[in-house]
Amino acid sequence: MRFHRPKRALLFIACVFILVGGGTFAAATRLSAQRRFYVEPNAVYDGRFTFVRLSYTVYGRSGWEFDYPAMERNFMTILKDLTTIKLHSRESNIYAMDDPELFRHAIAYLSEPGYWHPSPSEATGLRRWLAKGGFLIVDDFYFREWDNFERSIHMVLPNAQLVRLTVRQLSDRYLVVEIRKIQ
Repeated sequence: MRFHRPKRALLFIACVFILVGGGTFAAATRLSAQRRFYVEPNAVYDGRFTFVRLSYTVYGRSGWEFDYPAMERNFMTILKDLTTIKLHSRESNIYAMDDPELFRHAIAYLSEPGYWHPSPSEATGLRRWLAKGGFLIVDDFYFREWDNFERSIHMVLPNAQLVRLTVRQLSDRYLVVEIRKIQ
């Protein structure tokens, strides 16, 4: 009889840890409604630079959450090592395109736009943010995904003309900026 008590005690302790740990996990985090993955709480706004990723409804394979949060960590580590910007290096924010909190941030990242189909509210929110000076980083196109991005960005900016730049044009622009900084 004594042999079974330690097993029961261990089972009871394991159940308590699972229940308490699971409740703590659920209370401290959000889970994506579409996919089951951990979404960290947004960083509290305090004026420091915070990486902002835009979320959207995912149709098909992975979308806005691709490489989250590893990409944020890598980018912010590089930024911390190369600049003197005060930043949240271990935290980031995720906002819907129509979230008013987006207006507190100057730069946002849109991942996998080949699967992005903005609602009218999201298109309006992103248009307003861009009109106020927001800078959008758009990443990752495969095959025909550019076509979808072009349709979607025209919902946001109906009169926009997209211009393809070559690597040479981009490097020339960068060098001009760097030379002007030095002079």
